[in-house]
Amino acid sequence: MRHFLNTCHTIEKNIAAIYRQFSHNVRCEQELQDIWTKMAQEEDRHALDIAFAARLAADINLQKKDVTLQRALQMKAFSQQTLENITTQPPSRQAAVELSLKLEEDFLAIHVTAAVEFTDESLSRMFHSIAQDEKEHCQTIKAYHSRYFS
Repeated sequence: MRHFLNTCHTIEKNIAAIYRQFSHNVRCEQELQDIWTKMAQEEDRHALDIAFAARLAADINLQKKDVTLQRALQMKAFSQQTLENITTQPPSRQAAVELSLKLEEDFLAIHVTAAVEFTDESLSRMFHSIAQDEKEHCQTIKAYHSRYFS
């Protein structure tokens, strides 16, 4: 259980760092910088919530842990590689927006699955709440993409 939560914590921190990199290094207007800054702050908050849950989660069970953990480990590797790549070579504005959407959609799927699989009600509620934030991030990014790239 802690391994899964610690993996999610790392993903949240990686995604927050990716958004900060985008905000500072991708040539774009203030609107998009503000979107990435806000999303980075929310990902940091998610990371804190998950870290707190991990400290308390000694005896909490996840019903289908292997599937969700495997997906989380893949997402962790992808987010780490993405962070390394964008640090050395910032993407274009469009590529960064599309990558933001991919990150949000992929991690949303993990949050939704985890929320259903947790037998502990408080963890389930936390992951539902995080999933709701991720849905809002997806909507924001999709709306931005539609305005500028469609």
